[in-house]
Amino acid sequence: RFRANSAAQAPPHPHVIHQHRGESPRLALPDKYDGAADRCRGFLRQCEVFFSQHPEMYHEDGTRCAFLLSLLTGKALEWACAVWDADPLIRSSFSYFAGMIQEVFQYPAGGKDISLQLMELRQGSDSVADYAIKFRTLAAQSGWNEAALWAVFRGGLNSALQTDLACREEATSLTQFVAMAIRLDNLLRQHAVGAHPPVSARPRVRADLPQPREEAPEPMQLGRSRLAEQEHRRRGQMRLCYYCGASGHMIHRCPERPSSAQVGENSLFFSLTIPVSLCLADRCVSVPALIDSGAAVNLIDGDLVEELGIPTIPCVPSLRIMAIDSQPIGGGSLTCQTELLEFQVGLFHRERLAFYVTSSPANPVILGFPWLRRHDPQISWCTGELVRCSDACLKECLLEPVSRTCRTSLVEDSASLASGCIPHIYEDFQEVFSEERAARLPSHQAWDCAIDLLLNASPPRGWVYPLSLPQTKAMEEYIEEALAVGHIQPSTSPAAAGFFFVGKKDGGLHPCIDYRGLNAITVRYPYPFPLVPAALEQLRGARFFTKLDLRSAYNLVHIHEGDEWKTTHGHYEYLVMPFGLTNAPVVFQSLISGVFQDILGKWVIAYINDILVYSTPLEEHVRHVQEVLSKLQRHRLFVKPKKCEFHQSTMLFLAYVITRQRVEMDVSKVQAVTELPSPVNPGGLAWTDQAQAAFQRLKECFTTAPILRHPDPDLPFMVEVDSSSGGLGAVLSQRHGELGKLHPCAFYSQKPTAAEANYDVGNRELLSIKAVLEEWRHWLEGTRHPFMVLTDHHNVRGAKRLNPRQARQFKASSEPVQPDLILPATAILAPVRWNLMEKIRQAHADKPPPCQLPYYQGLRAASVPLSGDAMGA
Repeated sequence: RFRANSAAQAPPHPHVIHQHRGESPRLALPDKYDGAADRCRGFLRQCEVFFSQHPEMYHEDGTRCAFLLSLLTGKALEWACAVWDADPLIRSSFSYFAGMIQEVFQYPAGGKDISLQLMELRQGSDSVADYAIKFRTLAAQSGWNEAALWAVFRGGLNSALQTDLACREEATSLTQFVAMAIRLDNLLRQHAVGAHPPVSARPRVRADLPQPREEAPEPMQLGRSRLAEQEHRRRGQMRLCYYCGASGHMIHRCPERPSSAQVGENSLFFSLTIPVSLCLADRCVSVPALIDSGAAVNLIDGDLVEELGIPTIPCVPSLRIMAIDSQPIGGGSLTCQTELLEFQVGLFHRERLAFYVTSSPANPVILGFPWLRRHDPQISWCTGELVRCSDACLKECLLEPVSRTCRTSLVEDSASLASGCIPHIYEDFQEVFSEERAARLPSHQAWDCAIDLLLNASPPRGWVYPLSLPQTKAMEEYIEEALAVGHIQPSTSPAAAGFFFVGKKDGGLHPCIDYRGLNAITVRYPYPFPLVPAALEQLRGARFFTKLDLRSAYNLVHIHEGDEWKTTHGHYEYLVMPFGLTNAPVVFQSLISGVFQDILGKWVIAYINDILVYSTPLEEHVRHVQEVLSKLQRHRLFVKPKKCEFHQSTMLFLAYVITRQRVEMDVSKVQAVTELPSPVNPGGLAWTDQAQAAFQRLKECFTTAPILRHPDPDLPFMVEVDSSSGGLGAVLSQRHGELGKLHPCAFYSQKPTAAEANYDVGNRELLSIKAVLEEWRHWLEGTRHPFMVLTDHHNVRGAKRLNPRQARQFKASSEPVQPDLILPATAILAPVRWNLMEKIRQAHADKPPPCQLPYYQGLRAASVPLSGDAMGA
C-alpha cells in the first residue's frame, strides 16, 4: 500500500534494489530496531533518508509514524505499543515520535555524556585505525573545535607512539595528524610481526585474565610523566631535547635515554601488580602495588601520601636511589618515610609496614626485595598473580575469618573456613573456601549464560502458585537476601515464570522457578558431558583421592548481558544463572572443562560441580590438589569445605564407592529395595517360606553386584557374551592374583529391537559379540595380549561364510573389531605358570600321557581362531 506504482514488480530479494530509467533510486528498508542504545541514532537517520527518497508515499506524518512502528521489535515495540494509545500525538507527529524514541533509548553508554566519553577514550591494545574510528564517531557528536579534538586524540594514544610522533614533522590539520598516526602505527605493527614469529595461541577460558599493563615510556624512570602540550611545543620551538629538555642534542641522541636495545627489552617486560589496601584510622584505600624484586626498599608515592594525610618521619641520613645504570631516579634521594601503616593483601593477610616516600605516580605502592624476602611468596608468572606465601607468613600475618549468620538457605549458616576440614598444607588457598566471596555477584566473563530464543518465539507466561504462610515468609527472606547480594534485580519484563518451594532433607525449603515455558522456546546448546563409567576407568593405579564440591555452582556464572529479562519470576529477574534453565548444566560443564582442560583425564575428573583428584604417591597428590585449588582461585570459583574430603583411600563419588583397586555400589542407593517389606495378602494368596526365600533372593539379585576391578591394559581381557530374544549381555573380565581369579571389569546389557529379537540363535550371538566389541573398543583394540570371547553357541565357531545380514553388520569398510580368539563357554581357562607345570609333570609322572587316554569330544572343545573372512570387521 506504500508503493507509488502498483504495477511495479517486487524485487526478487529484499537487498537487491532495481532502478528503472526515469525513476528515483529505491532504497532497502531500514533494519528492525530492538531498542539498542548504540543503534538508535543510525536507525532514525536511515528512516529519514528513506522518507526523503520516497516523498510521494511518506509525505504525511501519520504514515511515517505507522511505518516507524512497523520497524520496531523487542522491547522497543513493547514500549511503543504501551504509549501508542496513551499519547495521541505519537500517532500524528513523526518528529515527536522520533524524539520520544531518542529520549527513551538513545542514552549514552555507561550513563556518560559524549564529552566525558571522549575525554576517557584511550587507544589501549587497539590499533590506531580502530581508535580513530571511535574517536571520530564521538567527535562528530561533541561539537568541539579542532584544537581541543587534536589535544584529546594525541592524549589518548599510547605513550610510545606519542614519543615517535613527537620526533616527526608537525601536521597542519587534525586529519593529517590522524593519518600520520595510523601510518606509523601500521609500520610498527608490521615490524613487530616480522621481528617475532607468530606463536600458536590456545583458546582462553576466561575473558578477564590479567592483561599486561600499559608501560610508561621508561619503566625505570618512576618520576617521569607525559609532557604537557604547551611544554612539548616549547621544546620543539627552542630545539630542545624532548626527553631531558637540554640543548645541544635531539631525543634520538639523548645520553639519559635508554638505548634501543634496552627499550626493546623493556617493551617485552610486563610488570606484576596486585591490589592492596592501606588501612587508615577512618577508612581503607585500595591501590595497585608493584612487585619489584629490584627495589631495595618498599616505596610509596608522595602525592598519595599527601592526599591521604599519612604522617611521615624524616630519614637521617637520607638514602640515595639509583637505577641499574647508576642514574638517579626521581629526586635522587629518599628524605622521609611513613609511619607504620596497616597494610592488607587479599582477605586474610594484614601486617604493619613502613614505606619510603618517592615520586612514583604510575605505581603508587612498590613492594621491594625486603617484603619479598620476608614473605617468600609463590608467584604464577603465567597469570601474573601472587599464589601463596610462606608458612611463617601465615602464622604472623593471617587474619582470623569473621563468622557470619544468614537467615535463609541462600548462603550456608556455617562459617566458610572450617579449620577441621581443610588440611594445613592448603591454608594458602583459604580464599577458595570463602563463603563471603562466593556470595558476591560475579562479573561478566566469556562463559556467561546466554539464553537464545527460537525465531519468532513469544515471551513465556508462567503460573502463580499459591504459597502457605511459612512459604510466603521464606520467599520474602529469599528475595531480601538475593537483592542484598545482587543476585536479582527488579524487572518490568513481559516474561514470567512461577515461583514455588520444595522440601529439603533437613526440613528446610528450597526455592524453585518453573522455567518450563522458557525452556520450550530456548535454543539448546549441544555440549558433551563426560561418561561417568568411562571416567572411572581412569582411576587405575590411584591410591589417594580428594573430592571437592563447588559452592553455589550456578550462581558463580553471570547471565549474559541483555538476557536478564528472560529469567523474570514475579517482579524480579536474575543476574546470575539460576537452577532450572535448560542450558545451565551445559554452560557450567563447559566452564569446568575449560578451567581444567590441560589436566582432565590425567589426574582430574570434573562432572558439573563435583571434582575428583586422584594420584598414586601422596606427595604428588598434594601437588595435584594445590594446582586444582590454584585454578579455582584464579577463575574465582569456590568450594564448600564441609563437603570436601582430602587424601582418602576410599571415596564416595557420583554414587560409586571408589577404592584403590575397584569400584563398588553405594549401599544407600539400593536401601529402598533391600528394606522392601513382604507383600500383603489381600486376596488369599498363600505366602509360604519358599515364597519368602525367593522374595529375599530376588532383592539380593537386584541390589548386589560383583565388585568391579579397574581395567589393567597389561593383563589379557576376556569377554563372555550371551544372548536371547529378551536381551543381550556381556562381561569384561581379567584374571588377578597368584591364583588367577577372574574379576569383572565392566558389564554390558542391551534390549534387542523387535527385528533383532526374531533373529536365530547364531545371528543373535554374533550381534551380541559385535555390540560388546564396539562398546569396549577402547580397551580391546590394540591390546598387548590377545583377548578371548567366550560363547556357548557352537555354530559361531563353525561359521565359514557370512550371510547377507552378517555381511551388513561386519562390512569390510568398517574398522576391524574381530576378537583374537573365540572359545566355547565350556572350555577350561586358567593362567599357566612354569613352576605350576613342573609340579603337574612331577605329580603325573606315573600316569599315562593324554594321547593314550580314551577320547571324548565333549570333555574339552577345541579353540578355533576366527578367520578374517568370518569376522571381516
